[in-house]
Amino acid sequence: MQRMAWKMAGMAVVVGGVVALMPGCESMYYSEGQQDLQEQQQMVAQQSVRQDAERADREVAALRGELRAFQDSQKQLYGYIDDLRQENGARAQEIEKLRGLVADLAARLNAADGNWREGMSSFKDKLAQDQDRAMKKFSNNVAEEMARNLNQVRQSAESSRPAPAAASQEYTVVAGDTVSAIAKAFNLSPAALCNANGIKGNVIRVGQKLKIPAK
Repeated sequence: MQRMAWKMAGMAVVVGGVVALMPGCESMYYSEGQQDLQEQQQMVAQQSVRQDAERADREVAALRGELRAFQDSQKQLYGYIDDLRQENGARAQEIEKLRGLVADLAARLNAADGNWREGMSSFKDKLAQDQDRAMKKFSNNVAEEMARNLNQVRQSAESSRPAPAAASQEYTVVAGDTVSAIAKAFNLSPAALCNANGIKGNVIRVGQKLKIPAK
């Protein structure tokens, strides 16, 4: 009986120890699980950080490439702007030259126009003078020719018939006759011819019969 009591007491002690150890074991098991979970979270966090860093590196590399491309484009744009400035400068010089040429041409045209107007005025004056001289010469030639014709007519009439009495001599006016031309043909003065026929203002008409006074 006493041995059974000791065995029972020993088993009780063992069971109590086991029971006493069980919370420690559970605590130990829980601590290890939590540590594994933390390590996994740290690994996930580190992997996420590495991925973010790699993505950031890629984005930075892309930005750097875009920056280089932008800088190249900017250089090309600056070069194009410089070319445009040079071209605009050259065109501005050409425009200034053209303006000078246009101003010079305008001055020459004005001078030429003035000279032309002056020349035309002189030409018109000279032409008027020449026309006046030509008309006077033509009138004189016509008067002389008519006087010669009248003289020839008179001489022909005188040679073909006896000389009439001075009081009966007449002349019939034809187109183009003038008092001065008729008087000159008969060696008379215009005044004598007008007085003999009662002519006023040297006006005669075609078909009019004029008395030729004796010399």
